[in-house]
Amino acid sequence: VQGKWMAKAPLPLPRSEMAWATVRDGRMHLLGGYGEQRVDRTYHHVYDPVADKWLDAPALPRGANHVGVVVVVATTTPPPPTESWW
Repeated sequence: VQGKWMAKAPLPLPRSEMAWATVRDGRMHLLGGYGEQRVDRTYHHVYDPVADKWLDAPALPRGANHVGVVVVVATTTPPPPTESWW
């Protein structure tokens, strides 16, 4: 419905200060954020708007908040990373 707010599946673990990005398939990734007791969390959830549900995804290697994320779509396979960014 255009022009109206509609309730959708609730986020499995409420939090704030997280990062999000939408990928080519239309799924939205939510990463990190403050969870309970304002502690940096490793959460990674993916929202599927077609199924209207949240999926668990691999956790971040370390808790994070106020982070930025970007989606890169390569036309060729990039070389493997040579060092960890974490």
